[in-house]
Amino acid sequence: MAISKLAKEKKMHQAGERLKELQDQKKALEAEVKDVKGDIDAANNDLVRIMRDNETVRFDYKGNTYTLIDDISVSTKNPDSKTDFHEALRKNGAGHLITETVNSAKLTSFVKDLKKENKGKVPKWLDAYITVDPKETVRIK
Repeated sequence: MAISKLAKEKKMHQAGERLKELQDQKKALEAEVKDVKGDIDAANNDLVRIMRDNETVRFDYKGNTYTLIDDISVSTKNPDSKTDFHEALRKNGAGHLITETVNSAKLTSFVKDLKKENKGKVPKWLDAYITVDPKETVRIK
């Protein structure tokens, strides 16, 4: 028995609606995670302050051990000066910290362009180094 056009369309609409609901749920959860991270930072800052005020480095409570850690966060001051920064690291014996990376979004775009130019195929010189997995997805606007 053939499925009617109306039934096929209904099934497609239901699948689209499910996709949209899940995307909306993901967006809401990401916003909630962002809020929780902010709450965690605030609670951490409160506990650090209290532990410092009490001159406490470590305490145990309800099966957990809380330890005050002195750490640092490091980032570059100016992303535009990356070349100068890398040169300064090299000159001062820290060149081993520098690693080359390839931006995956830019690589994907590059490969798409190459495939267009080469009748849908990845050039042999590149094929030895990458795997291209086709992926179909649905964009909702």
